[in-house]
Amino acid sequence: MKILIVDDEKAIRRALYFALHKKSHQVMEAGRPLDALEIIKKERFDLLILDYNMTLVSGFDIVKLIRNHGSRTPVVMLTSQEFFASDISSLKKSVNHIVSKDHSIKEIVRQIENMFQNP
Repeated sequence: MKILIVDDEKAIRRALYFALHKKSHQVMEAGRPLDALEIIKKERFDLLILDYNMTLVSGFDIVKLIRNHGSRTPVVMLTSQEFFASDISSLKKSVNHIVSKDHSIKEIVRQIENMFQNP
Protein backbone atom coordinates (compact mmCIF):
# COMPACT_ATOMS: atom_id res chain seq x y z
CA MET A 1 0.00 0.00 0.00
CA LYS A 2 1.28 3.48 -0.88
CA ILE A 3 0.82 5.86 2.06
CA LEU A 4 1.47 9.57 2.60
CA ILE A 5 1.94 10.75 6.19
CA VAL A 6 1.41 14.47 6.80
CA ASP A 7 2.28 15.71 10.26
CA ASP A 8 4.24 18.73 11.45
CA GLU A 9 5.52 16.75 14.45
CA LYS A 10 8.65 15.09 13.13
CA ALA A 11 8.85 12.46 15.89
CA ILE A 12 5.35 11.14 15.18
CA ARG A 13 5.83 11.33 11.43
CA ARG A 14 9.09 9.39 11.54
CA ALA A 15 7.78 6.78 13.99
CA LEU A 16 4.78 6.11 11.76
CA TYR A 17 7.02 6.04 8.70
CA PHE A 18 9.28 3.36 10.15
CA ALA A 19 6.42 1.29 11.61
CA LEU A 20 4.49 1.26 8.32
CA HIS A 21 7.60 0.75 6.20
CA LYS A 22 8.52 -2.23 8.39
CA LYS A 23 5.14 -3.74 7.46
CA SER A 24 6.13 -3.49 3.76
CA HIS A 25 4.12 -0.39 2.90
CA GLN A 26 5.56 2.20 0.53
CA VAL A 27 5.59 5.35 2.65
CA MET A 28 6.23 9.02 1.91
CA GLU A 29 6.05 11.87 4.36
CA ALA A 30 5.53 15.61 4.47
CA GLY A 31 6.10 17.91 7.41
CA ARG A 32 4.17 20.84 6.01
CA PRO A 33 0.62 20.84 4.64
CA LEU A 34 1.53 22.83 1.54
CA ASP A 35 4.28 20.33 0.70
CA ALA A 36 1.71 17.56 1.07
CA LEU A 37 -0.64 19.25 -1.39
CA GLU A 38 2.17 19.42 -3.97
CA ILE A 39 2.98 15.73 -3.46
CA ILE A 40 -0.70 14.78 -3.73
CA LYS A 41 -0.93 16.64 -7.06
CA LYS A 42 1.92 14.53 -8.48
CA GLU A 43 1.37 11.09 -6.92
CA ARG A 44 -1.49 8.70 -6.22
CA PHE A 45 -1.81 7.15 -2.78
CA ASP A 46 -3.82 4.30 -1.32
CA LEU A 47 -4.03 6.12 2.03
CA LEU A 48 -3.41 9.57 3.47
CA ILE A 49 -2.60 9.92 7.16
CA LEU A 50 -3.14 13.54 8.16
CA ASP A 51 -2.59 15.38 11.41
CA TYR A 52 -5.68 17.41 12.21
CA ASN A 53 -3.91 20.31 13.90
CA MET A 54 -1.05 21.79 11.84
CA THR A 55 0.10 25.34 11.29
CA LEU A 56 -1.34 27.38 8.41
CA VAL A 57 -3.53 24.59 6.98
CA SER A 58 -5.23 21.89 9.04
CA GLY A 59 -5.54 18.27 8.02
CA PHE A 60 -9.27 18.87 7.66
CA ASP A 61 -8.55 21.73 5.21
CA ILE A 62 -6.45 19.33 3.14
CA VAL A 63 -9.27 16.78 3.12
CA LYS A 64 -11.77 19.41 1.99
CA LEU A 65 -9.45 20.50 -0.84
CA ILE A 66 -8.79 17.01 -2.16
CA ARG A 67 -12.45 15.97 -1.83
CA ASN A 68 -13.49 19.09 -3.78
CA HIS A 69 -11.14 17.92 -6.56
CA GLY A 70 -12.81 14.52 -6.69
CA SER A 71 -10.32 12.43 -4.72
CA ARG A 72 -11.79 9.51 -2.80
CA THR A 73 -8.45 8.40 -1.34
CA PRO A 74 -9.04 6.94 2.13
CA VAL A 75 -7.98 9.29 4.92
CA VAL A 76 -6.99 8.58 8.51
CA MET A 77 -7.06 11.73 10.65
CA LEU A 78 -4.70 11.87 13.62
CA THR A 79 -5.70 14.14 16.45
CA SER A 80 -4.81 14.92 20.02
CA GLN A 81 -7.76 17.19 20.69
CA GLU A 82 -11.38 16.82 21.64
CA PHE A 83 -14.07 17.95 19.22
CA PHE A 84 -17.52 19.41 19.56
CA ALA A 85 -20.27 17.09 18.33
CA SER A 86 -20.92 19.25 15.24
CA ASP A 87 -17.21 19.28 14.33
CA ILE A 88 -16.80 15.52 14.71
CA SER A 89 -19.90 14.93 12.60
CA SER A 90 -18.57 16.92 9.62
CA LEU A 91 -15.10 15.40 10.07
CA LYS A 92 -16.51 11.85 10.02
CA LYS A 93 -18.27 12.62 6.72
CA SER A 94 -14.92 13.45 5.08
CA VAL A 95 -12.49 10.93 6.57
CA ASN A 96 -12.49 7.17 6.91
CA HIS A 97 -11.10 6.91 10.41
CA ILE A 98 -10.10 9.19 13.29
CA VAL A 99 -7.24 8.04 15.51
CA SER A 100 -6.09 9.62 18.74
CA LYS A 101 -2.42 10.54 18.96
CA ASP A 102 -2.64 9.45 22.57
CA HIS A 103 -2.36 5.83 21.35
CA SER A 104 1.00 4.18 20.86
CA ILE A 105 2.44 4.05 17.34
CA LYS A 106 1.86 0.29 17.40
CA GLU A 107 -1.85 0.83 18.18
CA ILE A 108 -2.20 3.52 15.52
CA VAL A 109 -0.72 1.16 12.91
CA ARG A 110 -2.99 -1.65 14.12
CA GLN A 111 -6.05 0.57 13.69
CA ILE A 112 -4.93 1.60 10.20
CA GLU A 113 -4.40 -1.98 9.09
CA ASN A 114 -7.67 -3.07 10.70
CA MET A 115 -9.50 -0.37 8.74
CA PHE A 116 -8.47 -2.08 5.48
CA GLN A 117 -9.19 -5.59 6.71
CA ASN A 118 -12.68 -4.65 7.96
CA PRO A 119 -13.99 -1.84 5.73
